Amino acid sequence: YIACFAGSVIAGPGWEQWALFLTGSICGGLAAGVLWTAQGGYFASSASELAQVSGQSREDATASLAGNFAFVYLLLEVVSKL
Repeated sequence: YIACFAGSVIAGPGWEQWALFLTGSICGGLAAGVLWTAQGGYFASSASELAQVSGQSREDATASLAGNFAFVYLLLEVVSKL
């Protein structure tokens, strides 16, 4: 994925650049689709495991994980825009 985009920059204008860019875009799109659908299952599994280990309810573990994720995500978004 990344090598295709790096190769397209190195290749310069022409059909090679277009082919590498298109290949990288297709690979990234397919990978993003798989990750997007797996994210919910992974999150639910992690919340169940955390609830079991920590002794809290699954709802509390889910809320805790979601809150931590939102905090870090929004913090990095704000920092990147400064």
